Amino acid sequence: EPFSGKHSKHTDTSPTQTINTPEYTDNTVIELKNQIDFLKKQLEKAEDRESKANARIDTLLTLIEMKPQNLI
Repeated sequence: EPFSGKHSKHTDTSPTQTINTPEYTDNTVIELKNQIDFLKKQLEKAEDRESKANARIDTLLTLIEMKPQNLI
């Protein structure tokens, strides 16, 4: 039974792709462009967070270096 389920799924998918190839391709291109835009924005946000985190680390390191040595 699992094999027949996979087989019917395969036969259902192939004709759909063949019939709707141009529309499928257009939708896919649009979807991929949207995903690229989304990922670019996510990357920009991540780079911004990293930059801010590095600035905080630099500040903390500076404060640690300024700490009087007798307290360590």
